[in-house]
Amino acid sequence: MLKFRFKASVSLIVPLLGIVLSGMVASAETFTWKNVTIGGGGGFVPNIIYSTAKSGVVYARTDMGGIYRRDTEAKKWIPLTDWVPPEKWNLLGGESVAADPVEPNIVYIAAGTYTNDWTDMNGFILRSKDYGNTFESFELPFKLGGNMPGRGMGERLSIDPNSNNILYLGARSGNGLWKSTNSGESWAKVASFPVTGDYVQDPSLPYTADPVGVVWITFDARFSTKGTPSSKIFVGVAQKKGPTVYVSEDAGETWAALEGQPLGGATDSLHIMPHHGVIRDSVLFIPYSNRCGPYDGNYGEIWKYNIDSKTWTDISPHTHVKDEAWGTSELQKEDCYFGYGGFDVDYNDPNVIVAATLNSWWPDAALYKSVDGGASWTKSFYWTSYPSAEFKYEIQPGFPWLNWGVTTSNWPDVVYPKLGWMISGCVINPFNSNELMYGTGATIYGTENFGDWGDATKKVIFKSVAQGIEECAVLSLAVPPITSGTGSDVRLVSGVGDIGGFAHTDFETPTQMFLTPRFTNTTSIDYAELDPKQVIRVGTASTDLYEKPCNIGSSADGGLSWTKIYINYDTTYASGQVAMSSKGSTILWAPSGKVPVYGSLYGLKDTKLPADAWVASDRVNDSLFYAFKDSIFYAGMGESFSKSDKLPIYSSKIKAVPGFSEHVWLPATTSGLWYTEDAGKTFKQIDTTLVQAADVIGYGKAAPGASYPAIYITGKVSGKTGIFMSKDKGESWIRINDDAHQYGSINYSITGDMRQYGIVFVATNGRGIVYGVSDGSSVNRSNLSSHPKLPLIKNTGSFVTAQGVSPLKLFDLNGKVMRSSISNGKMAQINLKGLSRGIYIARSGTNVLTVIVR
Repeated sequence: MLKFRFKASVSLIVPLLGIVLSGMVASAETFTWKNVTIGGGGGFVPNIIYSTAKSGVVYARTDMGGIYRRDTEAKKWIPLTDWVPPEKWNLLGGESVAADPVEPNIVYIAAGTYTNDWTDMNGFILRSKDYGNTFESFELPFKLGGNMPGRGMGERLSIDPNSNNILYLGARSGNGLWKSTNSGESWAKVASFPVTGDYVQDPSLPYTADPVGVVWITFDARFSTKGTPSSKIFVGVAQKKGPTVYVSEDAGETWAALEGQPLGGATDSLHIMPHHGVIRDSVLFIPYSNRCGPYDGNYGEIWKYNIDSKTWTDISPHTHVKDEAWGTSELQKEDCYFGYGGFDVDYNDPNVIVAATLNSWWPDAALYKSVDGGASWTKSFYWTSYPSAEFKYEIQPGFPWLNWGVTTSNWPDVVYPKLGWMISGCVINPFNSNELMYGTGATIYGTENFGDWGDATKKVIFKSVAQGIEECAVLSLAVPPITSGTGSDVRLVSGVGDIGGFAHTDFETPTQMFLTPRFTNTTSIDYAELDPKQVIRVGTASTDLYEKPCNIGSSADGGLSWTKIYINYDTTYASGQVAMSSKGSTILWAPSGKVPVYGSLYGLKDTKLPADAWVASDRVNDSLFYAFKDSIFYAGMGESFSKSDKLPIYSSKIKAVPGFSEHVWLPATTSGLWYTEDAGKTFKQIDTTLVQAADVIGYGKAAPGASYPAIYITGKVSGKTGIFMSKDKGESWIRINDDAHQYGSINYSITGDMRQYGIVFVATNGRGIVYGVSDGSSVNRSNLSSHPKLPLIKNTGSFVTAQGVSPLKLFDLNGKVMRSSISNGKMAQINLKGLSRGIYIARSGTNVLTVIVR
C-alpha cells in the first residue's frame, strides 16, 4: 500500500507590521480590508456542516469562494480562507468539510477547485485545531474538484467517530477511496475498495468528462468502542451502472456491495446514484438522483436501509405524499421530474426527516417533511385548485436582489423569491430541531421555526441567513468621480457574474441588482471621465426574461438607473469589453468573439481592430481610443487606428490615466508592467527587479503632495504577490494587503477613487468585492463596521490579553503561529507559560505587540 506524506505548512501567516519586503518602500500607512456588502451569498453553497460535538459550531462550504464559520450570536458568517494567496487560488474550492465529532475545535477541509487542466495544482487537506482560525496544509497526490460536477454530493471527507485520528476521503478522477490514520497528515489508497466511481456528467466536454468518483463515507459507530476504529463503514459512489453503495464489516479491510440496494429504473438514464448517506440509530438513509448535479437530474428516489435486519424500504416522497388538498388517508403519487439532493434526519427524533428536490425548475423547488420515518410526507406547497396552492412557508429574503427585481409574484409562472435551486445541502441543527438551513445556487436560506411545519395556523419563515458570505465572481469595477448633484453618492459600480451587478452608495447596505437591462454577467463598465454621470455597461442578458435580449445599457446618473440600448447589430453581440470616450460622445465595444464596433450608441459601426481586443479610452481626448491584442497596441478612432510594433507582451488589460492624455499603462501579467506617455509611440517598462508581474491596474486620487494619480495593481513586486500601490508613478511600491487578506484569485479588476486618496477596490473570483482603506485616507472609516475599534493588547508577564472580539495570535519571528485564542466576546487571552525564551509578536485585528519571554 503506497503512502504519501507531505510536510505540513502553516498556511495562515500574518505579516508583522513594520517589516517591509526588500525593494519596496516602507510606509506609515496601514490598509484595513473588508467586503463591499453585496449580501446574501451570491453563489452556490453546496453544504452546511454542523459540529455534532459542540453547539454553535457550524461551517459552510462554497464551491469557489472558500469556507466560512458562523458566528451564531451575531448571525454572521466569518471567512476562514482569505489567507489563500493568488498562486494557490485553487484552494478556495471547498470539495468537502469535516468537523471533528470528538474534538470540536478541529476541522478539516478537502481543498481544491478543479480536476481538469484549468490548474496543475493538487488538492490539499487543511487541518485546523482552532475552529478554522489557522490551518496546517497537507498536499494530496491528486486534484480535488470543489467546483466540478457532483460537488453537492457528500461529504467526501469523513472522520471516524470512534477513532478520530482516522479519516476517509472519496476522490475523483478514478483515484478511488483514501484513508489517513494520522489526522490527515498522510494518506494511503484503500486498495481493496472495488470501484472508483466512473460516472461522468458529459464525456464531450473536458469540464464534465472527469469521473465524479467516491462521494460519501459514513460510519455506524455502534459496532466499535471509543478508541477502536469503527468496523462498519458505508461508502457511496457515482457509478454508471450497478451497485453504488458499499459496506465494510472489518474497519475497511474488505468491501462488498450492499445487498438488495436500489438501482433505479430499467434504463441507464434512470440509474440512480446516492447523493448522501445519513445514519441515525440503526438506519441508513439515502437520497438518490439519476444525475450527479448540481444543475441536472430528472428522476430520484429516497430509500432507508435497516442495518440490523438488512432490509430496504422505499420512502420516496413523490410516492408517499399526504393528501392535504382533500384530506383523505390515501397517499398520493406525483410525477417525478427531479432528483433528490439536500437531506437530513433529526438527531433528536429520527422519525423527523427533511428532503429537498435537487432541481425542480417549475414552479419552484420543493421541500418535504416526514414525521414518521418516511412512511408519509408533506410538501412545502400543495395544489388546491390549479393554479392555486397552499404554502407552508413564507420567504423573507432580506437582501433586495434575491427577488431578481420581480416585485409581483404570479404563481406558478413567475415565482420570486424562489425557495431555491441546486439544493444539495439541507441540514437540521443537531442541538436545535427548530433550526434548519439549506444552500441554494444563490444563498443560504434558514428557519428557526421548522417545528411549526404542519401547524395550519403558522408559516415556517425562511430568511436568507447568508450575511457575511460574499461569494460573487466579480468581473468589472468602476468609480465614476461625480462630485456634486445626482450620482455623487455612488461610491462604486460593479459588474458581477450570475447576478449582474450593482451601484453601491453604501458599502454596508445591500441593494438591488441592475435592472433594465438585467444581465446574468456584466463583463465591463466604463464612464465618461470628463462627464462621469454617463456610464456604459455590457454583458449577457438574463435568459429568463421573455423579451428581446439586450446586452448593453447606459446610465445618465452614475449608474443609479439604466436604459436599455438596442443596437443595430444582432443579439450575438454580447459581453466583452467596452470603453466610453472622455466626454461620452462615442463608445468602443469589443463584444466577445466579434470585431470591435464604435460610434454613438445607436449608430455603431465595425472597426478594423482584431476580435476580442481589450479596449480603453483616453481620459482627456474625446476622439482617442486604445486597444491591445496579441502583442500589438492600437491607438486611434473609428476605422483609423495606428499599430505598434510587436511588444514582448502577449496580453494586457490596458487602462488609460485620468487627467493625462496619451498616458496608458499595460499590466502584462508575468511580463511585468509597462506604460506609454505618447499613445503608443514609445513604451517603457518598470524595472523587473521591482515589478515582476502585474495582472490588473487602476488609479485613484493622488497622494498628498503628489501630482500623478495613485496607481494600484495586483501582481508580484520584489518577489511577493499581493495588492500594491505606487504614489510616485511606479518608481516605488507599497504592499497594501497582508498575508491574512489575500483572497485567492484577484486578477480581474482593480480601481481607486479619483475623488478620495487611499481607497482601493479589488474584484475577486469567488470572494466578492474587497476594499482597502488607508489610515491616511479621508474616507469615513466609521463605515468599517466589521472592523471594530482596535483591540488593546497587554502583556502582564504571564498572559497576553487583547480587548475586543478579534482572535489573538502569537507568532515567532519566522511567522509561525505559536499559540492562538478566540475572543469570548470581550477579550482573548494567551498563556505564555511553557514558551521558549525569545521574542514573539502578538497580533489581534491590526494591533501588534512585541512580547519578550525571558
